[in-house]
Amino acid sequence: MNSLFFFQIQITTLCIAISLSATVALVCLYSPKVYIIVLHPDKNVRKLTLNTATYKRPPAAAIAAAVAQASHGKLFILFYLFEVLIVPS
Repeated sequence: MNSLFFFQIQITTLCIAISLSATVALVCLYSPKVYIIVLHPDKNVRKLTLNTATYKRPPAAAIAAAVAQASHGKLFILFYLFEVLIVPS
């Protein structure tokens, strides 16, 4: 009987610890968002980033030509061409 009581205490403690951990994680994730929305609504503005559809990249040939004219090292040209042509974002 005594070991069953300690087992129930362990289960209860584990459940409380997991619930508290999840609550702290949610508070840490969403408190900055709530802070901005509630106290600073003027800062709640979507800014232009590189991942938006309005950002347009110049053609790869124009970039390659500009890099070839501006740089002197072949390694830099190869790295930049790899980034532009092979790894599109």
